[in-house]
Amino acid sequence: MRAKENPKFPKPGSSDIVQLWKRDAKGRYANIASNFAIAEPPGLLSGGILADDMGLGKTLQMISLIMDGKHNAPTLVVAPVTVMSNWAQQIQRHVHPDKAPSVLIYHGSNKLPGKLNGYRVVITSYGKLSSEHKGGAKKPLMATNWRRVILDEGHTIRNAATEMAASACALKAQSRWVVTGTPMYALPLASHSLVLLTTSSVNNIKDLHSMVKFLRITGGLEQIELFNAVITRPLALGQQRAELLLQNLMQDLCLRRRKDMKFVDLNIPPKTEYIHRITFRPDEKSKYDALL
Repeated sequence: MRAKENPKFPKPGSSDIVQLWKRDAKGRYANIASNFAIAEPPGLLSGGILADDMGLGKTLQMISLIMDGKHNAPTLVVAPVTVMSNWAQQIQRHVHPDKAPSVLIYHGSNKLPGKLNGYRVVITSYGKLSSEHKGGAKKPLMATNWRRVILDEGHTIRNAATEMAASACALKAQSRWVVTGTPMYALPLASHSLVLLTTSSVNNIKDLHSMVKFLRITGGLEQIELFNAVITRPLALGQQRAELLLQNLMQDLCLRRRKDMKFVDLNIPPKTEYIHRITFRPDEKSKYDALL
């Protein structure tokens, strides 16, 4: 995760690709998606998509990243209201008391106790973020220069046309993370290769564009017109170049572990399932049959 926050360009003439950028023998930078080439180094996004299976400690990993390094600016966690308190509880539980960061849950109509940059971690909701975005750039969430922004249940912004997505993209931050526990799977493509996609967090390949835009990738793919032209439409036609672009993009941006990986040991007992059949009452049976 530290490496994702500090990406490096490949050496001149290297075959390596970083965030869809390559370097030729003369050191020029060329984007393999847009075919755009420049002499000066473009910006590289800092962060990525953390998409481990549920139960593998995504929250704890993000807390570890927050605690790593100096406190030069606060981290903003944007989460659904139902899990906001969990972030504060996990920080309290896992961080040693004498190292515990200052935490503020910033939500609802509560008055702000001081400036947000006086805290190490600020936890807010998507609703609060959208409200402040509508209020303009001087609102606390929009005016603060964040060390990083973490979108918990990040598939919430999958529709780039929504106010939630627009408000998240408008935040000022050094690093950006999308955290999603939605299962990932390897989708076989026309060329018999595999690419990582999400099942419900990316129901449509266009949904991925919103996350890429939030992460602030450079080179043109952040523009929906180019994204559709080089990935969405060609992918629907089974074109191999679009498949390879998507593979390169996901392999570069996404960190993913599954519970069935050999090195993952959750130390839990095997799952046991029991089936207990229930006999419906007549009124229950009629309602059940009506829904079949």
